[in-house]
Amino acid sequence: MELSFTKMAGCGNDFLLVEAADLAPATDLSELGRRLCDRQCGIGADGLIVLQPPVGPGADYRVAIVNASGLPAEMCGNGARCVARYVHDRGLAGATHAFETPAGLIRAEVGEGGQVRVELTEPTAICLNRRIDLDGAVIRLDTVDTGVPHAVMWVEAVERADVGGLGPRLRHHPAFAHGTNVNFVEVADAGLAVRTYERGVEAETLACGTGSAAAAILGHLRGYVDPPVRVRTRHGAVLVIDFAVEDERIRRVTLAGPTTYICRGQVCAEILD
Repeated sequence: MELSFTKMAGCGNDFLLVEAADLAPATDLSELGRRLCDRQCGIGADGLIVLQPPVGPGADYRVAIVNASGLPAEMCGNGARCVARYVHDRGLAGATHAFETPAGLIRAEVGEGGQVRVELTEPTAICLNRRIDLDGAVIRLDTVDTGVPHAVMWVEAVERADVGGLGPRLRHHPAFAHGTNVNFVEVADAGLAVRTYERGVEAETLACGTGSAAAAILGHLRGYVDPPVRVRTRHGAVLVIDFAVEDERIRRVTLAGPTTYICRGQVCAEILD
């Protein structure tokens, strides 16, 4: 059987959306994601998002997220914004709704012109000035979990950052038990500019929503920025991160920005065999 898909992007972070009802019950989602996201032998994307029925109360649906390498993901900020718009436009949920992810319940608000805001799970495991030994050199990083783990390296010029060199070495560093996403961040343009080496994609992506949130939160804790924080992505588009500080804790983190439909189609059966 052919498989229907929709391809969407959030600030250049691109995803393939499929519905679980169109899949065989025993489908290996990791293998499906690896095949479909391949940019040479598949359709090409940073990740696959599978729309599934909800399990718990208070959710309109749930999603399974698989990165391009086949690695399952707990959460994806831009992917969450894309799927929220897709579900709303299909008439499956209202403009304001909630859905389940492995990281927890995500609340979404679909606006006009493709703008979507999602409220992320509360950040955890915040650590400033973490010292990492990298082949005898000490690297200073800030870390936080915004649904997935992130490390932030502050740089003077993000365009000159060694994303392709340092990114994979830090992503796989033994200091991070489950690996980490690595963000190179510059304080610029009355906000932040971010480039991300993304775990699971195993490459730099044009944007990372949870990485932008991590940079904004850690930047605020360092005194660099105050919410709402404008984050310029590698794509050039801007994400806006807002949050509240209550009792010295970061709460109600939201991620807002544009989403775009790219194409719809069917995957031929041969690639699924």
